[in-house]
Amino acid sequence: MILKALQKENRILKKKLERFEDDHIRLEELNRNKERLLKQVIVELQTSQGVLERKSSDLEQALSALHQAQAQLIESEKLAALGRLVAGVAHEINTPLGTAVTVASTLADETRLFRGDRQG
Repeated sequence: MILKALQKENRILKKKLERFEDDHIRLEELNRNKERLLKQVIVELQTSQGVLERKSSDLEQALSALHQAQAQLIESEKLAALGRLVAGVAHEINTPLGTAVTVASTLADETRLFRGDRQG
């Protein structure tokens, strides 16, 4: 009777051991799957980090180019304003000068006519 009880207990323990070993195998497989997935995530994160770094660098270059273009545009606007100012001043000077030259030329012609000098 004791032998039968021990044999029964031995069978129960063997079954438990088999289930434990099966569970252990499944857990190891799950751990391998988790490790594989974790490695994939790490690779994807590293790839994403590289992409983000390149995009950040591209954005920095674009911002630098934008600042440079802005500075050039400001300089161009300054030069254009200076050109308009110079043109306005030149016009303001040329108009009376032109009138003065015309009057002087007319006076010279009239003076020659008045003297009787008809040679041109």
